[in-house]
Order: sequence, then C-alpha cells, then structure tokens
Amino acid sequence: MLGVRFWLALGATTLAAAAGLVAITSDRPLYLIVAGVLALIPVGYGITALVRPAPELPRSITAVGVVAILVLATSSFFGLRSCQNRLGAGADLSSCDLAATDLAGLDLRGSDLSGADLTGADLRRTNLSGADLSGANLLGARVEDITLEDATLAGADLSGLDLTGVVLPESDLSGADLSGTRLDDAELFGADLSGARLADASLVVANLRAADLEGAILQGAVLDGADLTQARLVGTDLSGASLLRALLDDADLTQADLSGAALDGVSLTGVSAVDADLTGANLRRAILDDADLTQADLSGAVLQGAHLQRVDLTDASLDGAQLSDARLDRAVLSGATLDDADLAGVSLVGATGYTDDVLASALGVTGDALARTLAVQRIRIEARDDVIAALGASCRGRPVTPAAGFPSGDLHPAVLLTETGAVSPFAGDAPTIWEPVAVRFAQLVACIEEDRQVVQVCGGYINLTTGAPAPGITRFRLTVAVRLVEARTGRLVEERVFQGGEPRLCQLTESIDTTTITGPPVRSAQVRSFLARHVE
Repeated sequence: MLGVRFWLALGATTLAAAAGLVAITSDRPLYLIVAGVLALIPVGYGITALVRPAPELPRSITAVGVVAILVLATSSFFGLRSCQNRLGAGADLSSCDLAATDLAGLDLRGSDLSGADLTGADLRRTNLSGADLSGANLLGARVEDITLEDATLAGADLSGLDLTGVVLPESDLSGADLSGTRLDDAELFGADLSGARLADASLVVANLRAADLEGAILQGAVLDGADLTQARLVGTDLSGASLLRALLDDADLTQADLSGAALDGVSLTGVSAVDADLTGANLRRAILDDADLTQADLSGAVLQGAHLQRVDLTDASLDGAQLSDARLDRAVLSGATLDDADLAGVSLVGATGYTDDVLASALGVTGDALARTLAVQRIRIEARDDVIAALGASCRGRPVTPAAGFPSGDLHPAVLLTETGAVSPFAGDAPTIWEPVAVRFAQLVACIEEDRQVVQVCGGYINLTTGAPAPGITRFRLTVAVRLVEARTGRLVEERVFQGGEPRLCQLTESIDTTTITGPPVRSAQVRSFLARHVE
C-alpha cells in the first residue's frame, strides 16, 4: 500500500511540472525557482529510500524523484531558452540569463530587463529606450551606439563600459556601478546618480547640470571640463578626482570629500561647501566668489591666485594653505584658523571676522613687526585709493585718528602725497614696504610741494631778423618742499626744502623761442634719504 509520503512526493512532482510549464509558456524564470523548490521534496524522499529503505518509503518513490529531476531539467532548459525566444520591444526579460547573447541591433524598447544577466552580451546598436535595466549586470558587454534614453538603470552594473556620448538626461542611475566607466561627453542633465559608484570613471566634458550625486563615489574620477552647475554633491566622495576647468557654480558640496582633488581654474561661484573636506586640494586660480565654506577644512590646500571674494569661511581651517595672491575681499573669517598659511600678496580688502593678532600669529611675528611683515609680503588690508584718500587730510591740516601713533613698531609706514592729497610723483621711487596696507598701520604722511625759484632774468636780447627787442630769459632753480607730519595728530615731525641743480648761464646768443632756462630737478634719492631716517 502506498503511503502518505508517496502521494506527497507525487503531488509535489506534479506541481513542479506545472510550474515548469508556466515558466516555459510565460517566459517568467521566477516559476523555475518554484519548480525547483517543489522538486526537492520527491528527490529527497527518493534519495532517502535508496540509502535507507523503510516500509513507509517504498522504492517506487525513487522513480517519482527521478521524474521530478527530469521535469526540473526540462523546464529549466526550455524556460531559459524561452528568454531568447521572446526578445522584442516591451518583452518581460526580467532575471533572464542573456550572458554572451547576441542582441546587436535589436529593438528592446520598453523591455523589462531588471535583474537580467547581460555580461558579455553584444548590445551594439541595440535600442533600450525606456527599458528597465535596474539591477541588470552588463559587465563586459559591447555597447557601441547603444540607445539608453529614458532607461532605468538603478543598481545596474555598468562598470568598465565605454558609454562615450550616451544620452541619459534625468535618468535613474541611483546605486549603479559605473566604476571605471567611460562617460566622456555624456548627457546626464538632471540624472539621479545618488549612491552610484563612479570611482576612476571618466566624465570629461560630461553634462551633469542639476544631477543628483548625493553619496556617490567619484574617487579618482576624471571630470575635466564637466558641467556640474547646480549639481547635488552632498556627502559625495571626490577625493583625488580631477575637475580641471569644470563648472560647479551653485553646486551643493555639503560634507563632500574633495581632499587631494585637482580643481585648477574651476568655477565654484556660489557653491555651498559647508563642512566639506578640501585638505590638500589644488584650487589654484579657482573662482569661489560668494561660496559658503563654513567649517570647511582647507588645510594644506593650494589657493594661489584664487578668487574668494565675499566667501564665508566662518570656523574654516586654512592651516598651511597656500593663499599667495588670492583675493579674499569682503570675506568672512570669523573663527577661521590661518596657522602657517602662505599669505604673500593676498588681498583682504573689506574682509571681516579676524584681528591683527590672528594675522600676526598666522605670519609668525609679533605685533610690533606686523606692519613691516604685511608690507614685505604685499598683504593688502584696505584698498590703496581708500588709504590715500583718508590720509590726504593730514596735508590739509586735519588729523586722521584711526592711524597708528608715531613712532611705534620697527617700521613707520608713510605715504608720499602732494599738498592737495594726491599721490606725489616721488612715491614711485619710494620702497614699497613704506606704504601702509591699511590706514590703521599708517604713521607718517609726507606732504610734498614742487616749486621753482627765480635765479636770474637775462635781458637786452635783440631779434636779429627784425631788429626789435626780444623777450628776456628767466633762469629757474627747481625746489621740493617736504613737510613730514604724524598722521594721527597732524603734528609736524620735520620739514625741509630741497634744491635742484643750478640752471645753465644765459648765452650771448639764444634761440628766439628760449624764454626760460630750468636747472636739473631735485634728485628723488635726496627726498628718499631724508624720509628713510624717519620711516625705517
């Protein structure tokens, strides 16, 4: 008499056969999994009956197990082959094994290829517009001239493929593996690449405007000339990436990792890089105007010649950064650290949030040596025209109270002006370190007036052509009057008049056009030597 287990095995085999048939006719490989699970019951009983015969497990059950194996093998063979039989637009090819399959030139628009295995497949000229390739594996596939417009590629493995010039605007590539993939000149405007892996990928001149790359891994990627305007790069790993001449205006780089990234000449106007890691990044000549770099780490970053105007650097770290010739005009530096930073030639005109003590500490000098150090390193604190305009009042008898007291420190900065407050011609020959970088560092104002004195008037000349009396000739000696005053109080420190050389003598015969003879000018070295005793 046949027992319950026999009938159970027979029933499972029947259901497995039915599932296998559905897999073949419906082209749904999922039913193969169901058939496989059901076939395990009779196969298990059959093996047990062979190894350890028992009354409740007659040997006939072994035959049922063999039938189950045959059913599973047959359904698997035809079920898997059916994926290829149903290729076409709109086909359900989900989870199909299409590895190394020739799909070149096929129209698979709108097909469901989610979870499909397409490793090594030939997809040249294949139209996959609107197809669902989420979770599909395209490793090693040939994809020349493939069409992927509006395709869903979330979680797909596209690593190492050459997708140069691919058009995927606003596509879903979230979580996709694009490691080492070539995406040069790709159209990825507004694409969702959040969580995607793009390590060592090439995206030269790619259009990633407004793309979402939050949490994406772009370590070592090449994005030279790429357009990332308004892109979302929150928490994105761009360490060691190359972004030469790229556009990142108004991008969100909050907490992004840009350590060691190459950003030469990059436009980052208006970016938000709060708490971003830019340690060791190369930002030479980069444009970061109006950027928010609050709490950003720029330690050791190269910012030579960079534009950082109106940038917010509150609590940022610039320790060891190279800022030579950078423009930080109207920047906010509250709480920022600048220890050991290279500030030669930097412009801080209108910048706020820092003190002279912070500058002195950054430059490694004492307060007394700060004025000289700032001048030597060409660090500009206030616009030159504003400094000149403010100190011009001293030549007009009015004190400039914000100026420093004289004498203080090891350098007594001075400006050389005319009596009307304009820059004197003698200023061009003065050492550049004399000029104060801000009104608060100025101590002296040299008010210089150029004039001439009459030495002689030669008369009695006759016009040899007409015989009429000719005009006399006046000999002049040039003079320079210098009043040196203390800027803060207007107090006269010293004054002196310098005389130029003696004019030549009048000759018995002179040109009819000669009416004046002027002597050599006052040598600038004379004025400079006089002022140097007070300035240096």
